[in-house]
Amino acid sequence: MPAMLALLAALGVGACRKADSQQHEQKGPLVTAVQPPLPENPELGKRSEAQSRTHLQHEDFERQAAFDKPRSAQHRAAMRQLSSARTLLDEAKGAQELAEAQRAVRAQLTEVRAKIKEIDPWSNSSRLLPDYDALLQLLETRYPSARIAAYGGNGEPLSAARTQFDAHLREMNNWLARIARE
Repeated sequence: MPAMLALLAALGVGACRKADSQQHEQKGPLVTAVQPPLPENPELGKRSEAQSRTHLQHEDFERQAAFDKPRSAQHRAAMRQLSSARTLLDEAKGAQELAEAQRAVRAQLTEVRAKIKEIDPWSNSSRLLPDYDALLQLLETRYPSARIAAYGGNGEPLSAARTQFDAHLREMNNWLARIARE
């Protein structure tokens, strides 16, 4: 053991000289000259931020289009299944039939969720995800409630639910048509 300590001491390993450590200490901030900060131009800053936002929106569009285009057939199949679920709810003639339709719709929506997960496993790439979420929510809760209200004579909630459903499907179809052209 003493031989090893002698060897380490000879090599300078583990030894620290005070003079070396003092050489690397800085005595304060290095000042070469007093310089004023660069002037800022708020208009140029706003224009730069707008350019950056536009660029990022274009990048996002390209990313989502590249993701959704090869999956268009899968998207269209999921959309058809959502439309089929709506048809089941619309064809119910009374509260009893509506309850049966809701059970069938729940099973269909489970399948649609599985398809959506298959299309976009990480739930962050497809532009259609917010529309899918809205349609699933609509078919699970608001649409059946609106059908019950329509049975009672209040057709306004059903009309609003149908309008929302159609708007989401239209947006989805527009997106798929747009990326098919590009």
